[in-house]
Amino acid sequence: MPKAKYKIIKSLNDHKILKTDKFFFDANVWLYILKDEGTKAGKKYIEFLKKILETDALIIANQEVISEVIYRFLKDDAKQKGYEQKFKEYRNTKYYRDCFKVISAIFIQLLDNKKLSFQSIDFTNDDFRNYLIMNTREQQRNILDYKDYIYTIFSKNRNFIIVTHDKDFASLRIDNMILTANPKIIGEKIYPHN
Repeated sequence: MPKAKYKIIKSLNDHKILKTDKFFFDANVWLYILKDEGTKAGKKYIEFLKKILETDALIIANQEVISEVIYRFLKDDAKQKGYEQKFKEYRNTKYYRDCFKVISAIFIQLLDNKKLSFQSIDFTNDDFRNYLIMNTREQQRNILDYKDYIYTIFSKNRNFIIVTHDKDFASLRIDNMILTANPKIIGEKIYPHN
């Protein structure tokens, strides 16, 4: 019986960006980029984004990840402004409108420059059934986060390269290439989904 082939999670620096590449950024990567708090990881993701923008490569987004990014970005701003427990109140403030304008301007600029492509998720009944079966079968190891599973199916069906900082992706059985700035998962083996 032949051994299963595997891929290695690679550092962002180890990937030569091709003009045909299509990257799916996980929500945590978007937050590192948008917050730009000067962290090592944030600087690496910003630098990687700049390299993508210099080529004809494309960044892919979908409704799930954009919704998660906008919500978390606004929740973090609400917390900084003292509205952590009063998010509905925060939504009626100038802080909310200003913060939403900032994040919207970034995504609009990427869309206008044809560097971001918004694509809907085609998640079928079979995909959902497979998610449930896989989690039942793999309960002894770990249960996959539902959104992570959606993102991997979305990316697999379109041959996207996943860019993430999430260590959970190191335990997924997927066929996609994964790039990261997270030193804890660089070099981890990922096996194809059976």
